[in-house]
Parts: sequence; C-alpha cells; structure tokens
Amino acid sequence: VYLFSIIVVTNLTSLSVALFLSFFLEGPDVAQKIFRFGPLVRFMGISFLFTFASVLVLLAYRIGTPPVEVVTMGYIYMPISAVLSYYVFRRRYGTLEWLSVAMMSLAVLVFVLLREESKDEVSNHSFKLQGFGIVLGAVAISVSASILAERCLKQQDLCMTRHTGQRQTHKFYIMKVHLDFASLVISALLWLSPTFLPRGSADFMEQWSRSRHFFGTWGWDQVKMVIVVVGQGWAAGLITKEFSTVIKAIVQTMA
Repeated sequence: VYLFSIIVVTNLTSLSVALFLSFFLEGPDVAQKIFRFGPLVRFMGISFLFTFASVLVLLAYRIGTPPVEVVTMGYIYMPISAVLSYYVFRRRYGTLEWLSVAMMSLAVLVFVLLREESKDEVSNHSFKLQGFGIVLGAVAISVSASILAERCLKQQDLCMTRHTGQRQTHKFYIMKVHLDFASLVISALLWLSPTFLPRGSADFMEQWSRSRHFFGTWGWDQVKMVIVVVGQGWAAGLITKEFSTVIKAIVQTMA
C-alpha cells in the first residue's frame, strides 16, 4: 500500500466531513466563511510544519536510528508543549503542576523505553546521537505547529479574522475545513512527488511507500485506519480548541 495514499484519503475524508457539517449546520451562507484566503494560508504553514516533522522522523529511521530511540524521544512532546505554552500563552502553572508533568513524563519515558528494549529486534541496537538530534528537532517542530494551531483555533492573533473592525469567530468545523484542505494539498504533493522529484529524493519517498503504484492494494485494514485517524484528528482538534495543547498531549500520552 502506498503510505501517502492513506494520508491523502484520510485528509480528503476529514475535509468532506467538515464541509458536510459546515453546510448542514450553517446553511449556504457559510461559503463566505469557508472560502477565505487568509485562514487557508495560515493553516497551510501549520500543515507544512507538521509534514516537515514527519519527514524528519522518516529521515531518522533511514539513517539507522533504533526504533526504541525514536519512540521514546517522541514522548518528550508533553513537557515541551507545557514549556512553550508557558511562554506563548502566558499560562501560569503551579509547583505541583510542574511536578506532575515531570513525574508523568519520566514515568512514560521509562515505561516506553523498557517496553521497546524488551523486543528482540532492537536488543542489539545502540544509541545514535545524530538520530537523537533529528528526532528532537522533529518533536520541537511538531510542538511548535501544535501551539500555532491552538492560537488559530482559539482565534488569537495568528489566525484572527476581522470583519468591519471586529473579531469574527468561527465554529470548529469551519476552521477544520481550512486545516484539512491545507493538509490535503501538502499530502497530495507528497503523494505525487516521485513523478517530479529528482531521482535521489524520489527514492527516499518510495522507500516508505511499500508500493510503486499510487494506491497499491487496499483492504479493510486501510479503511479502518482512515476512520480511526479521522476520528483521532477531530478529537485532538476539539480538545485543543476547548482546552489546550498540553491537555491534548496528556490525553495522547495516557491513551
């Protein structure tokens, strides 16, 4: 199965759901809120950051970074998001809250490290400093994108839209249209990239495709994966909009 075809179908499905909800709940007049260039450009930048972080993770795997190292480092997402939220949103956490985040992060890191090291296939792999730096950069970029997305979803400065001098707030499903369309454009470019990229870059993309065809052989497993990822994306967006990136990170860590 071509990996990027799953991502494209996932984004297209989520976009279809967002468009259906927008027109069903808001009526035809919602079109003027959906087809706005400004929010689309802002979400395009956020989608690019998420995609770039994913490419860095793939690069870490390609240079031989052990999976135990990649997976374990991925769980520092939560403490980094708490620190960035402190500075970006001026959130004030108490001593007990910082201690709770630290204890939860260490506990999860130790648990994941022990779980991954118990697998036979990673028992002979050693620590790779270069891969560590790449994964750390990927996590930092992903957290930054999440913080920017939170500002957009909460209609703060980054993605604030104005109409007649006043802030104009939108429902989550309307903003999800912008986010999903931006993600669809970027994922479609990745999907089609082997046809126009130089040979070396095309080989890198094809290494993760598991198929030289644009879709490959789809089955019920891929359909279930799309449904689960779409649901997870909507849940993560709603939690981020109503609460914060830190809460979303805690929920994902405990899941």
